[in-house]
Amino acid sequence: MKKTRQTFTVPDDVFRRFAALVPSRKRSAIVSTLLDQEARRRETELARACDSANADAGLAKLEAEFQDLEDTVGEHFDHRAW
Repeated sequence: MKKTRQTFTVPDDVFRRFAALVPSRKRSAIVSTLLDQEARRRETELARACDSANADAGLAKLEAEFQDLEDTVGEHFDHRAW
């Protein structure tokens, strides 16, 4: 697996506690695991928000109205004139 070296800024006291508890040879693995967990949590949160929005009847109605508008505008717009 390809790896990337990054620089992050963290509060001094957070790093001191982390460094005191985690051996230097294990820090990257732990940070990678924590970043992966946070990314997965956010992806799950985003997927839930999308599912919720897709289940919203009011939003579906609004989206349909915009689709109708787009279709109408597209019929009368000649992009070659630009």
